[in-house]
Amino acid sequence: MADENLWRRSGRFLEGLETVTMVFNMVVVFAMMAVVVFGVVMRYVFNSPVSMVAELTEFMMVSLTFLTIAYIQHARRHVAVSFLVTRQSQRTQWLLGLVITGIGLVAFVLITWAGWRFAYQAWEFDFHSEEADFPLFPARLLVPAGSLLMCLRLIGDLVRGIRSKAMLGPSEEIALETDEIAVEKEH
Repeated sequence: MADENLWRRSGRFLEGLETVTMVFNMVVVFAMMAVVVFGVVMRYVFNSPVSMVAELTEFMMVSLTFLTIAYIQHARRHVAVSFLVTRQSQRTQWLLGLVITGIGLVAFVLITWAGWRFAYQAWEFDFHSEEADFPLFPARLLVPAGSLLMCLRLIGDLVRGIRSKAMLGPSEEIALETDEIAVEKEH
């Protein structure tokens, strides 16, 4: 029972973090739009281009890319090529789901590790961008932060997949849901 409560609280905490990153990125999208509009107005209306616009927009894209992946995984909205998987038995689908999730976890552990090294290097040597002289550490830190969230989400998916199979018993089988399987269940 205590394990179940810990599992639920951990899941809610992770969902909360994912929601915070999505709300943050909504603000980032708005800010990116404002920066781009500012750059266009300065360039074409006042004939005075601002060099920092491109760099600032690139930094914001890092946030949009890495801080959203865990939320998108949780919502099951990543692009999935499932035409081969859906033709397999439920047991094979379940097993393939676990294997693919495990491979994703390994990949994101490596991205988190390499991203942290890359960010730490920017911190240690005080790297700055070339044109606008922005410190690179915050933007580089977004890569391992988002990747770590994705690792936690994939661990949760693996545990949930394994636990769901263990709770059902040997005669029943379950597949990790893909968009196609979920749609088939609705109809």
